[in-house]
Amino acid sequence: MKQYSIRDSLPIEEFPAYMNGWCKKKTGYVTVSSIGKSGGYDILKAVFTDPRVSDEDKQIVLLTAQHSMELSGVTSLLSIGNYLVSEEPDACEMLQKLIIVMIPCSNPYSYSKQDPAYQFKNEAGICEYFAFDYNGISFDAETAPAAHAIQKTLDF
Repeated sequence: MKQYSIRDSLPIEEFPAYMNGWCKKKTGYVTVSSIGKSGGYDILKAVFTDPRVSDEDKQIVLLTAQHSMELSGVTSLLSIGNYLVSEEPDACEMLQKLIIVMIPCSNPYSYSKQDPAYQFKNEAGICEYFAFDYNGISFDAETAPAAHAIQKTLDF
């Protein structure tokens, strides 16, 4: 699995294979699923945890990044994912105590453009940061897919 630095960006088309590589590296400890679509790309969520320990005894952590063209946030979360599937003692201990939910690229549409003209916006032209109203309710999945996907994840 190629390692990406803070200055590199993983092509959006490679996200599924990259994240599913975690599942192969640490079988049973990671699940990857699509929680929505943005610009025709899947919004991918990875869940890391040690299945040998009851979920009742664990705290849940949500890590999200890339709500715009934020390359360093994406590569940081991908690096954290790589660490979590390592055999480092601290990483193994974290997986015993936590359920880590990770959405490294919540707005694949903006990420795929890599252009300031699309920063923060989705394919509907809406800034995902302002997609929630004062009650925490987002627009629908078609209007604000990233906000909707994160809201669905929080509501589980």
